[in-house]
Amino acid sequence: MNIITVKFSNSENYRKDIGKSLYLESLKFNSTAKTILEIGPGKGEAALEFFNNDPSHHQQIIFVEPNLEHANLLSARFPKSLILAQSIEKIVLESKGLPNDLDIVVANFSLHWVEGITKTAKALFEHLNDGGILAVANTDFIRSFWG
Repeated sequence: MNIITVKFSNSENYRKDIGKSLYLESLKFNSTAKTILEIGPGKGEAALEFFNNDPSHHQQIIFVEPNLEHANLLSARFPKSLILAQSIEKIVLESKGLPNDLDIVVANFSLHWVEGITKTAKALFEHLNDGGILAVANTDFIRSFWG
């Protein structure tokens, strides 16, 4: 198992900084990644900064964002991406539109919203390729399954 650690500045943008670092570090471990899934990207700031700062990345990105307003914004920001406007639990547990060949899954401050995290995580692993990476950042102890 690979453990990815990231450094970030203590700033107002720490979530975006961590999300961008999750993308960067994941691609260091899996430089041939073709498909990236981001769970709960919100407005897509981390992905936007990552892809805008280095347009050489040509991975297909899939966003799972249950907030319809955010999903619509993601569609405008990432017109070539697949936007799944449902909860990750519903998508992975009911096999609704998620490919079985994911290289990287990024969850940046979003898994604390997931109900049934154990079942959902197991289902996510089934969608990862051999050598696939699950990159997670979560520090919200108030609502978190970590606490």
